[in-house]
Amino acid sequence: MKIVCNNNQPNFNAKVSQRFINSMRGYINHGENRLQNNYKLTQKLEQYASFGHDDYTVEMHQKEASSWYEYLLIAVRDGETPDRGVVLAKTGSYKGIFKKFMKMRRWDFNHCFKQAGR
Repeated sequence: MKIVCNNNQPNFNAKVSQRFINSMRGYINHGENRLQNNYKLTQKLEQYASFGHDDYTVEMHQKEASSWYEYLLIAVRDGETPDRGVVLAKTGSYKGIFKKFMKMRRWDFNHCFKQAGR
């Protein structure tokens, strides 16, 4: 028996929308430990580049509920609308969605895609 292995490594590169990055930088720059937190955000953005699904962009959307706003972290396929995207996290505050973004691991990211059937 002869086994042939193809070394085709998929290119994983999840993108984060520039609008969301600017929003997070503004949030960090109005708090304490600006330099340290900006460095942590830069590191996390580099980690997202290795998470997978290179045709998806991570975005934050604010959705109005009955009496409050709901914040959603969504992975949207290039060329599609956000309502067809994969919901990565949801919370009732901007601070909460920022924390979920910063704590997301590769396994969590890919698990959300498996649950959505993609």
